[in-house]
Amino acid sequence: QKHASPTMMNASMAQDASDTASAEPPENRRQPLLRILTVGDGDLSFSLSLVRAFGPDQIDLTASVLPNTEQELVETYSNARDTLRELREGWNVPVLFDVDAARLDESLLRVLSSTQRSKKTYD
Repeated sequence: QKHASPTMMNASMAQDASDTASAEPPENRRQPLLRILTVGDGDLSFSLSLVRAFGPDQIDLTASVLPNTEQELVETYSNARDTLRELREGWNVPVLFDVDAARLDESLLRVLSSTQRSKKTYD
């Protein structure tokens, strides 16, 4: 039996959301239809493709990558700096670093609690 890859399932789900959203009047689309966390996106190109294709009115996207820091990400992937800039500045997509898909619960808890502490420090 052939199984769809997670990437294919995510893209299919997003397409279903796009089809559903287009049938509704714009005033009824106050919140995105899907909340999506991308994991293991490497250079963030899949995350950027999703938000470009469906926009923030249809998806609420959070991107995550394995590299520990932004500097490590851009040193690893030549196009990551531009992709990261467009995600953040053009689409207001949060990007989480140091998220390990093999230890998702553990790494997300650590990253999100660290993010919350940082927000409290700056607020």
